[in-house]
Amino acid sequence: MKNLALISFLLLTAFFTSCDLLESSEDDVQLDLEFDLSGAQAIMLQNSSSNGRVSGTTTNLFKVDTEGNVSPVVDDVSVYLVRTLPKGLYIEIYVGSNRKRFYALFDNSFTEIKEKVGNYFLGANENGDLVFSDFSIFRFDSKTIEKPQTTLSDPSVQSLSRNLAVITDYSIFQVFNTVSNVRYNIQGCNGPQVEAFMGNEKALVNDCTNEAIMDMTDGSRTGIEEFSQWNHETLPLEEGIIVLTQGRGGSNFYGLSLVTAEGNRTFLTDDIFQPGSTTCSNCGDPNTVLYGAEQFLVIRELNKVSVVDRNNNNIVTSILDGLNVTNISLEGTLVYYLAEDNMGTPITGVYDLSNGENTVLDNQTQYDDIQTF
Repeated sequence: MKNLALISFLLLTAFFTSCDLLESSEDDVQLDLEFDLSGAQAIMLQNSSSNGRVSGTTTNLFKVDTEGNVSPVVDDVSVYLVRTLPKGLYIEIYVGSNRKRFYALFDNSFTEIKEKVGNYFLGANENGDLVFSDFSIFRFDSKTIEKPQTTLSDPSVQSLSRNLAVITDYSIFQVFNTVSNVRYNIQGCNGPQVEAFMGNEKALVNDCTNEAIMDMTDGSRTGIEEFSQWNHETLPLEEGIIVLTQGRGGSNFYGLSLVTAEGNRTFLTDDIFQPGSTTCSNCGDPNTVLYGAEQFLVIRELNKVSVVDRNNNNIVTSILDGLNVTNISLEGTLVYYLAEDNMGTPITGVYDLSNGENTVLDNQTQYDDIQTF
C-alpha cells in the first residue's frame, strides 16, 4: 500500500509539474507580431471561435483601406476578439489555452497587457484607457493596470459609455467615472443601463425611476416628461442621445427619439421601426442595430436597412434592398456591411450615403464581423 501511495504521489507530482511547465511555456511564448493599421477604415474578422480556443495560425483579421482594398492586419495569428477604438484596436488571441491581449495603435506600435485582468473587455474611455470586467483599468498614459478604490465587495464592471461605467457587487450598483473616479449609487433595475452625454457631466440612466437624467457633478436626478426607460439601443451624439425604444405602432415596433442633457425628448420621425434583437445593452456590447454619423442615422431592421436624413426633415429611406444584411458599421457617410443574397452568397461592401453608390468589396469570402473606427 505504501508503494502504491508513493507511486500515486509521484504520478500526480509529475502531472501537475508538466501542467505547470506547459502553462509556463505558453505564457513565455514570444510572438513575432507586426500589426498594419495603415489607412484602415474598417476591420473584418473571419472564422472567429465561439469558445475562444482557436487552433492553428490562420490569418483571420483584415482591414479595408481608403481605396477599398482588403489586406491582413496581422499575419499567421488567429484572432479571437477584436474591438475598434479611437486610438486603434484591442485584440485577443489564444496561444494554447492562454489568452494574450494587445493594444495596437494606428502607428502600428502595440503593447501586450500581461497583467491579470477580467475575462471580459468592456471598451475604452475617452482617454484611451481600457476597462475590464473585474474593475481593472489599463491606463493608456502609464501602460499600467489600476484597480480604483471602492468599498464594494469584489466589484465588476457591467457596461461602459464614454467615461462612465456601471459597477456593481450585485448588492450595490453605481455609475462610476473612469477618469475622475467619482461615483454615485443607482438602482439595480432594468439592467441598469447608462449612457453618457457629451462631456460626461450628465448621464441617461435606466434604473426603473422616473428621473432618468443624472448630474455626475453631484448625483442629483431630474425627470423627462413621458419618458423614464428604454428597451433597445442608444446612440450618444453631440446634441444628445438617440434612443430606440418600444411603444409606437404596436408591441413589435419602435420609435426613434432624441433626449437632451437638459431633459427634453423629441421624436425624430413618425416612422416606426422593426429592428432585430438588441445587443445586451447593460453588458458592454457594442451596438448591432443603431448607428449614426454626420447627418445620418442608420437602423438595421429585420428585413431592411433604414436611413434617417437629419438634414432633410428626417426623411426615412431604405438601402441595400434585396440583401439579408447581418452586420453594419458606419464611418462618416460610408456604411460598411456584411450581407448575403437569397441564395446565401456572402457579400462584403460599402454603401455611400452621400451619393447612393454601392461598392462590393468581396463576394467570395464570409466574414463574421465588420467594425469601423
